[in-house]
Amino acid sequence: MIKNPTQTKFFIPTSLANFDKTTEPTLEGIAGEQYDGTAIVSTGQVINAMDSHSRRPFQADTDGVDTRWRVDVSLDREIRTSFWMLDGENLRDIYAHSLKQIVDIYHDTNSSFASATEITPIRTLSGIIGSIQPYVRLNGDADSIRIPHVAALNVTTGDFAIGIGFRAYSLTGTQILCLKTDAARLYGIYLQNDDLWFVMDDGITTIASKLKTDICELNDDVCVHVNFDRSGNATGWVSLNGNDKTSLDEVAISSCNLTLANGEDLYIGLNGDTTTQAYTGRVYWWALWNRLATESEVDDEFNQVYPASGVAISLNHDGLSDTVNKWNSNFGAFTQASVTGDIMNTPDVYESNGFYLMEFDQVNKRYYFTDINSAGATAQVSVDALIGQVVQGQIFTFNGFTPGGGYSGSIDYPGIMIRESLSGIVQAEKRFGKKPTWSLQFQVSTRQQMEDLQTMLETLDGALIPFWVCFNYDEPLPVVHRVRIQGGINWNFQFGVQQPWQPSIELVADI
Repeated sequence: MIKNPTQTKFFIPTSLANFDKTTEPTLEGIAGEQYDGTAIVSTGQVINAMDSHSRRPFQADTDGVDTRWRVDVSLDREIRTSFWMLDGENLRDIYAHSLKQIVDIYHDTNSSFASATEITPIRTLSGIIGSIQPYVRLNGDADSIRIPHVAALNVTTGDFAIGIGFRAYSLTGTQILCLKTDAARLYGIYLQNDDLWFVMDDGITTIASKLKTDICELNDDVCVHVNFDRSGNATGWVSLNGNDKTSLDEVAISSCNLTLANGEDLYIGLNGDTTTQAYTGRVYWWALWNRLATESEVDDEFNQVYPASGVAISLNHDGLSDTVNKWNSNFGAFTQASVTGDIMNTPDVYESNGFYLMEFDQVNKRYYFTDINSAGATAQVSVDALIGQVVQGQIFTFNGFTPGGGYSGSIDYPGIMIRESLSGIVQAEKRFGKKPTWSLQFQVSTRQQMEDLQTMLETLDGALIPFWVCFNYDEPLPVVHRVRIQGGINWNFQFGVQQPWQPSIELVADI
């Protein structure tokens, strides 16, 4: 659970109130089953896709097939949308790809998918509701993330860059963050105690140099990007705990200008296939660029948003699957990294409680298409795809919370039922576990902001429809909660001031 709110966003499913519930949505290209076991034929209505219940998933019959399939919705009117959500999905365990490679969203002014336009995300989030996004935990012994040798990993004589997000559990000795080496030619970055170093060797010239002293402290969440200008310098940036980035030192590297290519695998967390110089801690993401990144691109990278070109391979939160201990790349011929370590916060095929959220520039359309498995990958055998909800909607933001007391709540376990017998014997039963609540008091607001808050609650019909909220959206590790409104809007009005409204609302987790 986050300690402090930074930027709060409310994700409100406006599509649920704007479609013909007798015919929409439809399952296209594949057969399936409703939550109650009723069969769905291809092109048939899939009721449970938009019934507002994430724990009542529909099934698509993907067992061992390479079918491309969709969920289509035709709305009654054009609605403004700025996000799309899959809630209650198990897709990362069905296909050997990252979610970014599995799922695309399209829109159009008519019902023909053939003419629809793909929506480009400006940010994606995935994982388990109520937890930080997935990551790998390495134990400092023999754990590693191994990317098999592919052409995309071969840095020859050109410029390149490396990015990584991590949290170190130790800052003692040499710890490899990533390294590709055949002992003659190599490149990589590593920690030397709490200093950040890099190493390059083209078979003739070796450069091992410090990029930053005291880069972090224990348990800092660190984002690092290093640009390697082969005719100039190694430069870059670092950000700690979501704060503004600072520059690394510049180190001349032009003398090491021959090819760095080799035929070995790339290791994150180990010195090649040895067990030496092992890293202990978390790895949140990793990326190899085949060019230098701009400073604005690095800002995006630290939020795991990448440009359309320039990234050779990236390992991001939406590619982790603990079912097969693989980390699927977002780029490059569907590369799979092998993980020996603990994969944390990923949904599994049996729970089907994962989410995948995409934010995009606002569009105003009637027809939306969720396109799945466009690459035609063969799905896992003996298991089918499950999806709880497919929704589009609008993002709401407000002024922030009242200083000194606008963000509060409780962490409770109301599903633990306690009974005591006449003889004093206590019996306990667990119906469900943790169920937090939040009390949100906003700063003084304009009339428009107050109207937006009312619109939000009217769209939800009070507590009828669940929605999603993130209190630290601007941080590298945001947490998304599924919630409902408790009660209505409480407010007070101050006469004679420019922003007279001061509203507050109560939220409760929807488990």
